[in-house]
Amino acid sequence: MKTKIFYFSGTGNSFQIARDLACELENTEIISISKIFRAC
Repeated sequence: MKTKIFYFSGTGNSFQIARDLACELENTEIISISKIFRAC
């Protein structure tokens, strides 16, 4: 099963934490919440 990490970041701090977590976990997808809302 693939792990999904959703993040919201204005300054990039949350994105960096999401990337760090993804590196420690296997089979992980990082998803930006702001990109999800822009698509609607």
